[in-house]
Amino acid sequence: MFILYFIAGVVTWTILEYALHRFLFHLEPSPKYPMLVTFHFLLHGQHHKVPFDSGRLVFPPAVASILAVCYYIIIGFCLEVGKAQALFAGTVLGYVCYDLIHYYLHYGKPSFSYFKMLKVYHVKHHFEDKDRGFGISSPIWDMPFGTQLDLTNKE
Repeated sequence: MFILYFIAGVVTWTILEYALHRFLFHLEPSPKYPMLVTFHFLLHGQHHKVPFDSGRLVFPPAVASILAVCYYIIIGFCLEVGKAQALFAGTVLGYVCYDLIHYYLHYGKPSFSYFKMLKVYHVKHHFEDKDRGFGISSPIWDMPFGTQLDLTNKE
């Protein structure tokens, strides 16, 4: 039973990745709040401004830790301890895989077709259409939410 919660945690990460990237990282804060604009820029704007800065690829650890603790508290109230821990562990594994894949997409030379496609997808998000292509480790949630990028060449 716990393996199912672990797998559910990995799947949960994929929707969290999409939602955080789309609704938090690409939020456009009002210029009336300069501190919020600065915070948002440091959180993700700098990554889009300089996408090959290796110091800006991983989600800031302090912010990630705060979000992880909040997530664990919420699921801890909803589930028995062992199930919450299994779900949390799966979600953390999903996050670690996301970070590794994101780094690889920026600096690696993919040889497998899936990762080649992801690299093209992510580069297109950075340089052609920042309002689409929010899935980093997988474009799975871009499809149902209508934010998928078109990877066909129209030349």
